[in-house]
Amino acid sequence: MFIISKRVRSSTTPILFKRRLFSNKSNQQSEPKLPKEPFSANRCQDEDNNDAFISSLFSKGATWLPNKVPWPSIESINIKLSELYPQLSVQLKDGYQRLWDYLTMEEFRRIVDELRKEANDVDKYAELAQDAVVRESADLSNEETVFIKKRRQLQKAAFAKFIREDPSNIDERDIPIVGIASSGGGYRAMLGFTGYLNAMKQSGVLDCTMYMAGVSGSCWSMALYYHPFIQADTLRLKQHLEGQVNVHWANMSHFFNLLTASPQHTKTLLRGIVQRQQHHGETNLVDIFGVLVGASLFTDNNRASSLGLSSQQALIENGQEPLPIYCVVRHEIGACESLVEKMKKLSELKSKKLLQEKGEEEKIKKDHLSVYQWFEFTPYDMGCEELEAWIPTWAFGRRFKHGRNTERVPELSLDILLGTFGSAFAASLVHFYQEVRSILPATAIERFDDTVKQYELSMSSFHPISPSSFPNPFYKLSEKTAQGLSRPQSIISSEEIYLMDAGMDNNIPFYPLLREGRNVDIIIAIDLSADIQTAPHFKRAESYIKRRGIDGWPQGAGWPKETNKKYSLGTCTVFEGESREEIPSQKEKRKSIKLAYFPFILNEQYDPEFDPQEIEFCSTWNFVYRREQVHKVLELAEHNWYDNVEMMRKLLRETWEQKRRQRLRHEE
Repeated sequence: MFIISKRVRSSTTPILFKRRLFSNKSNQQSEPKLPKEPFSANRCQDEDNNDAFISSLFSKGATWLPNKVPWPSIESINIKLSELYPQLSVQLKDGYQRLWDYLTMEEFRRIVDELRKEANDVDKYAELAQDAVVRESADLSNEETVFIKKRRQLQKAAFAKFIREDPSNIDERDIPIVGIASSGGGYRAMLGFTGYLNAMKQSGVLDCTMYMAGVSGSCWSMALYYHPFIQADTLRLKQHLEGQVNVHWANMSHFFNLLTASPQHTKTLLRGIVQRQQHHGETNLVDIFGVLVGASLFTDNNRASSLGLSSQQALIENGQEPLPIYCVVRHEIGACESLVEKMKKLSELKSKKLLQEKGEEEKIKKDHLSVYQWFEFTPYDMGCEELEAWIPTWAFGRRFKHGRNTERVPELSLDILLGTFGSAFAASLVHFYQEVRSILPATAIERFDDTVKQYELSMSSFHPISPSSFPNPFYKLSEKTAQGLSRPQSIISSEEIYLMDAGMDNNIPFYPLLREGRNVDIIIAIDLSADIQTAPHFKRAESYIKRRGIDGWPQGAGWPKETNKKYSLGTCTVFEGESREEIPSQKEKRKSIKLAYFPFILNEQYDPEFDPQEIEFCSTWNFVYRREQVHKVLELAEHNWYDNVEMMRKLLRETWEQKRRQRLRHEE
């Protein structure tokens, strides 16, 4: 049972729901023809073609989206759904081949040789002087614990100012721990999150925030925000993006112009893939994607720098900014044999009439399809809560065995990680279909839905483009964690680990904010997804929460299942878990969690004609934005925040008062 009470502000857009719970706890593609002269004048016309090729694929008038679709076979639907991938693959392979052809020139051979020599230079890469070990623990790292203490000390004045309270009345222990969870969604998400970030910064909420977790496009915003170019300045970030997103990341002419701007540019842009080739023996399309996106977003003709993720420690070492958490997932795509064994055992149980629960067969299939492990990267460490295993971020990319590195190599460059963070095109076909479903013709959706459901098992294990492969830091770890939990054999027995865009499991990164020890009180969820009302973000979060035994989550959070309105929620909705005034015992894992949900939707008070869920240029697969389009996305996000800032002020104050009362009672 839960009780819903609505509070409507003077604005018609925001709605506040308070939910108090009273319940117990390949078709093979031919290689593209390579141009003989990469920088010929004929390449000028190709710039426009490069900038438009993905947008044209996903425009509503695209030729590959027929108006009338006959009943498709599994073969035909695979072909239709994977049509994007061969074209994208050809585009990337074309650039990859031209790049390496260009590198055969003597000057570039010299630069590559320099990069390879530098990879052994301790003066350039201080981490080469250190060995790394796997930290086997469920606890937060020492570095994060120190960060939390420093951040709390700095937050006192900012928090008092935001809730309009005398600082002398604020005890650091009572300040709510706030975490931002921002979704994926390509450049739409990157730009939209930048707008929300700026509004949060200007209104004072960002200074009250402890964590910032991102998926896919939001990770790109975060990486820029913490970059030396930007220095955590949201106004500078907005200005930077306005000048960076008007050329497609796959525009090879633009990339080569950056590549040849200076020797420093060349070394910066090539460092990641040269080191991947040198130490890993190969590069893949996701690596190339990361290099191209990194060049597009982080480099211009005047400046270039190649950094690792650990360099972001400089902006958080004194607690001056929230701790960034970048999320990826690992998908059990090679577990078909185990599923067969499960189904065989299930058949035996059924034949012996020992299986009583209805739907058990379907449940096993669905559970098998949903095997994802979440991995997080912070400037301090990377790892997986469910494995209870962590390594320093600067050591990711090294080979490990039995919990110790077996080699010393430099930290991976950020662009390689950027490709992995945003590698949505490495999705299984079923996830790809879920992403593009909203732009398919209405006559096709029902038939496609039935076919996808029928063949969900095979389509979920088919990745047209392989995820990123890295040396596995958890190779040959013990089978049990310190708490006696089993680690998957498929992880600890593999020398490689395959990671991809976390949006393949849940496009909103709730999970790292629910990690034990972080004790987050309020989650600000920024949903910039394409399938905003139908995506199972909240359902999957509830499943994870039940599996992990987390208390206090606001059950029933999310979009209503049935509604007559276009958008049944406003630009902000607050969901609350069960409110408990008593002091929780030490055995209780979690108190009430409050969720402030900001969907990136139409705001009629800003512009009744601009709906990012429908307008063409806001497609996840659009990577070229004109300046006025950038302004539209940024300004809508800012308006959606400012319209609800008083609601956030009230939420933070109420949470502070509740924590304060609990502490004072405990001290009596």
